[in-house]
Amino acid sequence: MAMNAMTTSESDISARFSAAATTYDRAITVHDQVATDLLALFPEAETPDHILEPGCGTGLLTRKLLARFPQARIDAFDLSPEMIAQAQRDRPSGDTLNHR
Repeated sequence: MAMNAMTTSESDISARFSAAATTYDRAITVHDQVATDLLALFPEAETPDHILEPGCGTGLLTRKLLARFPQARIDAFDLSPEMIAQAQRDRPSGDTLNHR
């Protein structure tokens, strides 16, 4: 499959998440705890140079990763263009984040 080609189901998923992008973070309080728990799995001395985050959504985990690993370049991507747009609106300035 070509890199930019989406199947019907991918297109449906993208459309549904895009429609929810502006209100998504208010409805997913459990994700905040999951993101916090995930970060706790990293050893304290861990200092990655590069982080790949598939399915970044609105960037909830992305922002936590940036705070914990400010030296890392983060490549975050999502099927939904509106989720990416929301993540870009909420990102800190001067970060090393690439959204796709």
